[in-house]
Amino acid sequence: MSVIVKGMKMPSECRSCPFDSYISDIGQTYCSANMKVLATAYKPIPYEGRHKDCPLSECKDWRET
Repeated sequence: MSVIVKGMKMPSECRSCPFDSYISDIGQTYCSANMKVLATAYKPIPYEGRHKDCPLSECKDWRET
């Protein structure tokens, strides 16, 4: 199943993605789009760009019907 979020721009990295979630009690950052842990132990995300398993893809030619 696919979902289009109208008006959302494709994030260039996890840090700027609206699906990036941080749980301050345990210091864990995870992706709520694919439920993958991105960082643990209060550390920053250890890579630049998007996660290799990022489920987001850009849809340039979408038209509302």
